[in-house]
Amino acid sequence: PEGSPKPSPTPPDKPYVRIKDTPTGWLKVRSEPSSAKGDETVLAKVDPGEMFPYLDEEENGWYKIEYEEGEEGWVSGVYSDLVE
Repeated sequence: PEGSPKPSPTPPDKPYVRIKDTPTGWLKVRSEPSSAKGDETVLAKVDPGEMFPYLDEEENGWYKIEYEEGEEGWVSGVYSDLVE
């Protein structure tokens, strides 16, 4: 049927963050650059292969991304790559 294969997404302008494969098949976007507080900091889930505008970086390896228009959050650098 029409529209089933998704066209490959166009990457945002560099630098951007690309989500890598994860053991769960998705990655949590958090309100702070740490998983210490558990699920209360989870804002959203993103999928491997998705690409998001890069906003900032913490020394502990977390990347700040814009995961939806006007919505910002942090993803673990273990499961994401910065593309410059």
